[in-house]
Amino acid sequence: MFRFIALALAVLIFSISLCLANMVPIIGGPCGEVFKTCGKINIPFSAVDADYGDTLIWSLLDFFPAFPEGPIDISNSGLLVFQPGSNDLGKEFSVTVRVTDSEGAFADCHITLQVPDDCSFEIEIQTPPMTLQGHHAYVPVVKKAGYGDILGFDFLFGYDAGALSLMNIIRGEVFDIPGDYEWEYFTYRFGTDGSCNECPSGVIRAVAIAETNDGARHPKRYSVEDGTTLFTLDFFVSNDRNLECAFVPIRFIWNDCDDNTIAYQNVLDWYQPIYSACSRKITDFGGTEISGNDTTFPTFTGISDSCLTGASNLTRTRFVDFIDGGVVCTCPLPIEVTGDVNLNGIKNEIGDAVIFTNYFVSGLPVFVINVEGQIKATDVNRDGDCLRLEDLVYMTRIIVGDALPLWKLPRSAGDLNIFNFDGSIRVNSAIGAFYAVFDGAVEVELGSDAANMQMKSGYYNGQTHVLIYSYEPEQYGLGEVLRASGRLISAQAATYWGSKYQINLVPTEFQINNYPNPFNASVVIEMSLPEACQWNISIYNTQGRKVTEFSGNDPAGYKKIVWQPSGEASGVYFYKVQAGRFGATKKMVLLK
Repeated sequence: MFRFIALALAVLIFSISLCLANMVPIIGGPCGEVFKTCGKINIPFSAVDADYGDTLIWSLLDFFPAFPEGPIDISNSGLLVFQPGSNDLGKEFSVTVRVTDSEGAFADCHITLQVPDDCSFEIEIQTPPMTLQGHHAYVPVVKKAGYGDILGFDFLFGYDAGALSLMNIIRGEVFDIPGDYEWEYFTYRFGTDGSCNECPSGVIRAVAIAETNDGARHPKRYSVEDGTTLFTLDFFVSNDRNLECAFVPIRFIWNDCDDNTIAYQNVLDWYQPIYSACSRKITDFGGTEISGNDTTFPTFTGISDSCLTGASNLTRTRFVDFIDGGVVCTCPLPIEVTGDVNLNGIKNEIGDAVIFTNYFVSGLPVFVINVEGQIKATDVNRDGDCLRLEDLVYMTRIIVGDALPLWKLPRSAGDLNIFNFDGSIRVNSAIGAFYAVFDGAVEVELGSDAANMQMKSGYYNGQTHVLIYSYEPEQYGLGEVLRASGRLISAQAATYWGSKYQINLVPTEFQINNYPNPFNASVVIEMSLPEACQWNISIYNTQGRKVTEFSGNDPAGYKKIVWQPSGEASGVYFYKVQAGRFGATKKMVLLK
């Protein structure tokens, strides 16, 4: 009996030992593959273990011929992350990925990492998700890849200003103070350099300098990590319903050899000069390479080889790949409600006009039924552009019986000058309606020459909105249409028959400004002329020598002059302005 019990226990212990035998984990992933990368790369691995509840530990080992300079690690989930360093350029690394269970059993996977010796910069205009018309589209400009310490950049973008209105440029993290980079200077401006008949209708230049002087504080980092958003373009997408489902491109454009450049220094050799990284490859928004050797400007295909010749161009090098992007307009559900703003099935009635007028003084919150549908319904004149003053005027003409709700081709009424003298806002042509926006809370009243019309006003988003209109036939304003003491930000006006005026806000005081400052290839000097006059601008260096001058004879309004210095040294320059009875002197800084 004793022998039988002992034999049974031995069998049981042997069975238990068999059940507790540890199983070797099985590793999965791109074993044996070669990964070529200039920037940060993520490589996922997986593993399974037949032992229930066993803990798996990931590690990296057996680097051949050496450990890379750039950071390399693998997470608890098996994700390998590698960011090549400057000394890794042109090298190849063999790496062993190991997964180990809690009992010490392991499985290995071998991969190869290759870092090319030519890792140029890559800058991309990204395409955000589909955007509703009448809303903001935020378009990031991202440094995707590249090696070298970036000391500054100068980018030029072209876009359709009829479809997109640039509202702002939001600085990226490299400009955060405090932050990881703490770059010191960023600015942007509209318009091109000089005359450009073939340029797109919208052009924006963005300029950055990592360090503007050699003072006490310095940027913390010049080498920008791949995937970093340098800045974000904030566009307002037009309410033009002809843009439904359309793609609006935003492209890099070149007006001269210095556009779209990056000032950088090779981190492998600090004794080398500061290079100007120019275009190497251009890829459009569809992924097609469009690089060319165009010898004429403007162009979307990058600089020509002629920009790289000559003693003065020895530091220019093709070291940037540019990728275009854009904005995709949403394809809404078809809604045929033109004129039916309250969506009750009856078009162009007084209720529609009431809601529409309320929009001008209270904004989009007045649309509570179907916001996008009600916006589309405001295209009364069927020109594709919604929420416009001329649509409201044409609706009132339909309501009073002056016009029929037929297809109406949009027609411009020409220019309208708006004067603001001591709070008296005057127009030089007859208006059927007038819409004005003022900064802050402003007291307003109808002007003496619009007393036969109606006025609505409201305050929201830090601004005072004023609408002057009439539901009665043959009512219009000419002369003083409004009295308001605040600063006029913007205005719209339409004729009695709903034609659109092109607005000219005539300045009430003389002002002079220059931008960017400091500047490199060019600088814009902008004048506000409250009256017609002859003007002259003379530019001097610090020794008092006049280096150039501009002159002209212009009506009241805004005047821009572009100076593109040729052969002038870096430093401080002064410009003296004489415009009729006005004068001023200011300074600007040229940095090459």
